[in-house]
Amino acid sequence: MGSFVSSRLAPRVRLTSLLRATSGIAVLGAVLFFVVSATGMLSVGSVLGTMVILSIGVGASAPIAITSAISTGPQTIGAAAGLYGFVQMANGALCTLRSASSRPIRH
Repeated sequence: MGSFVSSRLAPRVRLTSLLRATSGIAVLGAVLFFVVSATGMLSVGSVLGTMVILSIGVGASAPIAITSAISTGPQTIGAAAGLYGFVQMANGALCTLRSASSRPIRH
């Protein structure tokens, strides 16, 4: 859904403005999830609602970020795409490491 919205708005809106707005939506979803979690108001609806907001923001901002990253110049397209992918995978690995290490191991 985010990618669909992003593709429709990209020809009409400056990419930097669109990237800021869609990243803001993703941050809003993350902050709302944090607030719901910190206040103990977790429910199926609150988790799904905040994750939908987060997913729409990320789904809309990721294609714009990749387009911006690889539009630097013909000599650096491969390096920019590789760096973007590396940062994405490293972030996922770090988040997984943190969540796995915070759980007790049961034998």
